[in-house]
Amino acid sequence: MPDFEELAVGLRRGASGRDDRERAAVELLIWHETFMRRRDFFEAAIGIRGDAYYVSWDRARRFAEHAAGVSSSQRTVLELAVWIASDPLGLSRLGYMHTYKAAEALAAALGQRLEGLIPEPGHSHPDFIPGTPETCGACAREAKDEGRR
Repeated sequence: MPDFEELAVGLRRGASGRDDRERAAVELLIWHETFMRRRDFFEAAIGIRGDAYYVSWDRARRFAEHAAGVSSSQRTVLELAVWIASDPLGLSRLGYMHTYKAAEALAAALGQRLEGLIPEPGHSHPDFIPGTPETCGACAREAKDEGRR
């Protein structure tokens, strides 16, 4: 089994050509460290392709269900990483602002808050969507730039 740093580099390498979900799930596992340091997890859920490692998310899910010596919070973090990577709700199919609002709702449900709205690509505000420096990061930057002129 590789050491933690080698595994982290290898997993990032393996996820670099993948979608945002898989990269985010890998980063969560790296941040948490617990499973990255467990030989049984490595043997159960990590594969290798050339100089890159990858997580088999199905095997990681099964590991989470049956692993011994895992606290409830550790199991939850692993289950969350699997959930993110597998996208069972199809969140990756949502549009730009729907994705933001889903992330905002999830953050609120966890007692957290996302910082600032992200403007939609092309940055346009139809009449029914207000755009002000208080509600839109792009509007705030534009207002700041206008003030410099």
